[in-house]
Amino acid sequence: MGDLWGVGRRQVERLAVLGIRTGWDLAQADPKRIPRQFSVTLERTALELRGISCIESKDFHEPRQRIMTSRSFGKLTDNLGEIRVAMRQYDQRGAEKLRSHGSLVRAVPVFLKTNPFRQDLPQYSPSLVVELPRPTDDSREILHAAGHALQRIYRKGFYQKGGVMLLDLVDASRQQLSLLDTLQSDAERQRSAKLMGVMDELNAPGLAAVR
Repeated sequence: MGDLWGVGRRQVERLAVLGIRTGWDLAQADPKRIPRQFSVTLERTALELRGISCIESKDFHEPRQRIMTSRSFGKLTDNLGEIRVAMRQYDQRGAEKLRSHGSLVRAVPVFLKTNPFRQDLPQYSPSLVVELPRPTDDSREILHAAGHALQRIYRKGFYQKGGVMLLDLVDASRQQLSLLDTLQSDAERQRSAKLMGVMDELNAPGLAAVR
């Protein structure tokens, strides 16, 4: 079930009962059936996997739902290094937006897409969601999870687009750890908050323009 993006951990078992266990299964599912049993957000995810654009190719935030950063690469590329650099930028941008909204993320889905109009090239649209050990807004943890996902889903091919989603968001001021979450000490949390604060200051528009 790890290859489904846009699906929270609480929905995995419900989808499995319906025989939906992979991104392909979700793409083939009846989109009108999904919102009745799940949510409009999941319906959009299914349509996106079919190649039907329902999410604008820009950053956006839906309170307590998700943050997504998705872009075309500008050209078809089969260079993993180029793709990795682009995806890291998406990760960082999403993490900054996450902190600006005072939220934490529990899961990081990553996806790639080839050009569906290039029938002369192999078609491949992989996706993978990595669940984090605990809710976080630390860019390092998000980058590590997304990098792990990219490494697993990448295979040789020419990609047009990629994206990273921050899913299953919680309010940082009201977070409640589950029994499955890994504890973080106060000292670690304070160090992380301080470092992320410095990063956000350095990446602020004003300072970026000066540099």
